[in-house]
Amino acid sequence: MPGNTSPDKALAKLQQWLAHPGNRATLLERPERALTEYAALPVRRFSNAHTEKAAGYIRSPSTVCMDSMGYWLQAEAIHAWAAQGTDPAPAWCRAAAWRLWGMAVQCARLEGGEIREPHIQSDKAAEVLYLLAAVGDRLRCAQWGQRMLALRAAGHLQDAGSKSGPFALSLLTHWLTPAQAQPVSAFCMPYMVDTSGACAAYQGLIDHLHADSGSPALGTALQAAAEAHQQETRVTTDEETFDFDAFHDMVVAMELLGWLRIRSWLGHAPPPGWPAPPLHAASALSANWWAHERQTEADPLLVRVMHRVQQVLPGREMLAREFAPLPPDPSPAP
Repeated sequence: MPGNTSPDKALAKLQQWLAHPGNRATLLERPERALTEYAALPVRRFSNAHTEKAAGYIRSPSTVCMDSMGYWLQAEAIHAWAAQGTDPAPAWCRAAAWRLWGMAVQCARLEGGEIREPHIQSDKAAEVLYLLAAVGDRLRCAQWGQRMLALRAAGHLQDAGSKSGPFALSLLTHWLTPAQAQPVSAFCMPYMVDTSGACAAYQGLIDHLHADSGSPALGTALQAAAEAHQQETRVTTDEETFDFDAFHDMVVAMELLGWLRIRSWLGHAPPPGWPAPPLHAASALSANWWAHERQTEADPLLVRVMHRVQQVLPGREMLAREFAPLPPDPSPAP
């Protein structure tokens, strides 16, 4: 889809995409069944690894399914918000929980020696960060932010020419490690092509992170970032990758909402006219959105999945160490 697609057209395409039964089956219903089956598997102990392997014992849930569940919930909430003004916070909190714990499980598998690479792309990691920040879960945002920086330092945060990923990492250094703050360019892939101008626009937001909320330069920087987001809503080609090719990304710029929240945590008010996202006029947030911090909410299925993870997954100690408190023990499955 071209980067200049009108907001109304983007919203209509998102509605059409959500209404397609194949998309719902692939991204919501099948993952839900797979994760329900995982949560119901017994917890067993084996005398040695060979016996366990022969039994086909499953330790890890499908993190692809976990991310898919969150992805679908996030897209549904964006549509309901932009089309009808429905408060996205409840669904976004659930979506953030699914996506966060899916990536955290990948990190635990890495620490436990089950995998050698966590297969986490920087732009996808950034999406989780922006979602956590947008809803106001400061604890989880900081926990995931620290893990992103650690993954990057260890060479485990993969990148295929992302622009929003480097923006997230630069933003994290300014928030969590200001003495070692780095520009967006420090995290960009060498020789990356950036025809949209997103990296320069994101650097403008970093430069104005502490600017006065009424500063005209701040408004200019936000508008430039909004325009760069629109230019990034394209299909990836052999020559260049684009960060935002999902239909819900064409409606709302989540990275700008994340930036605004982290800016608020640094003690700065949103600029006048915000927090309305720049891509669809109907999708204004409530006036008191930034006054409330919310915790991501694990729905009953996610709680059951994570309860089993905490008993069987190699590296599960990392989850307790870096992402505590974990979801509570589940109630009996229906």
